[in-house]
Amino acid sequence: MGTVARQTLLLILMFVVSGGLDHATANSPEAASAGVTMVDGIDMSKYHHYDDLLRLAETLKVQYPHLVDHYSVGKSVQGRELLVIRISENVAERSLTEPMFKFVANIHGDETVGRALMMFLAQYLVAQYGSNPRVTKLLNQTEIHLMPSMNPDGFEQAKVSFVV
Repeated sequence: MGTVARQTLLLILMFVVSGGLDHATANSPEAASAGVTMVDGIDMSKYHHYDDLLRLAETLKVQYPHLVDHYSVGKSVQGRELLVIRISENVAERSLTEPMFKFVANIHGDETVGRALMMFLAQYLVAQYGSNPRVTKLLNQTEIHLMPSMNPDGFEQAKVSFVV
């Protein structure tokens, strides 16, 4: 495993081990000053439905056009786009020597935590780019693809108590 791969996995592991997206962390003064609690009216401290994911992906693309793009890899059984958020230092170009990582979450409808973490991670990476040396180096050397929901239909059908 190369250095960039190790750094990527270490960053993800540190994020998860440090508590990821718990309510106290998301509402801490540090998180608020980094702008990670609210994105375009979307509260990053709770689970979100499909339309919220689309809106957040579009917001990130508009706010960080040099870092973020998104695309679909197809449609779900019920016709929802299978969203992937691409994050890289120069997202408009594809370097053949730049490693790519794809993270997929919410494979089963009631697996909600990974879905929330993917969206939080996307927002964290772009907000920290340029000020956090590790994040900056990671995005300068890697193309990251985040698929927050492989099963958006299952998530929408999950019990309300799971997605509140």
